[in-house]
Amino acid sequence: MARVERIEKGDLESGAHPTSVVCAAQLVPDGQGSFLVQLASFGSKAAESNGRRHVTQTYQFDRNAAATLVSYFTDAFGEDFLTEPHGDA
Repeated sequence: MARVERIEKGDLESGAHPTSVVCAAQLVPDGQGSFLVQLASFGSKAAESNGRRHVTQTYQFDRNAAATLVSYFTDAFGEDFLTEPHGDA
C-alpha cells in the first residue's frame, strides 16, 4: 500500500501476464482539500480464500503522478483514447 511519489520509465524485460485480476478505482481525500486516485488490486481467483477476495496492493496517485501515467496510456492507445467511451468508469 503506497502513495506513488513519481513514475519513472521502466526498463524491465516483461510480457503479458498469464493471469488476470480485478482492480477497483476510487477517489480518496488527500487531507489538503483535493483527491488522490486510488487503485486497489485483488488477488487472482486462485488466491481467494473462503470465497472472499483480498486486496493485495493499493496505489494512490496525486495529480502529477496521474499525469505521467496518463501519458503512458496515450502513448500506448493514442490521444483519442481519452475521449472514447470506456466501460463503467
